[in-house]
Amino acid sequence: MTTDVVTARASEPIDTIAERLVERRHKSLPVVDEQLRLVGLVSEADVLGREPLSGRTNGRSVGSVMTKEVITLSPDDSVGAARLLIAEHGLRMVPVVDGGRLVGVLSRSDVV
Repeated sequence: MTTDVVTARASEPIDTIAERLVERRHKSLPVVDEQLRLVGLVSEADVLGREPLSGRTNGRSVGSVMTKEVITLSPDDSVGAARLLIAEHGLRMVPVVDGGRLVGVLSRSDVV
């Protein structure tokens, strides 16, 4: 599990997060509040939207496009359970939360 996680805030502009995704070469980022509680997930697809060339991202926030119901793991979950979850749902990355707080992320490459 990666514990030094690049995150986003719901109030951040979409353009800022788009730059972060490109700079860090990530496909998605966990969205957290001030207490590092997981509140969503924002992906490249969320940033692009349904009409990627429409220019509709200007002034919009991450909170307006993020996925709010996120599949997560617990730090106590086994690697086998994580592999199954990733495979069943076709996930590239899964946030790991403990008591609602983000403590890390687990990617496909972590469980290979």
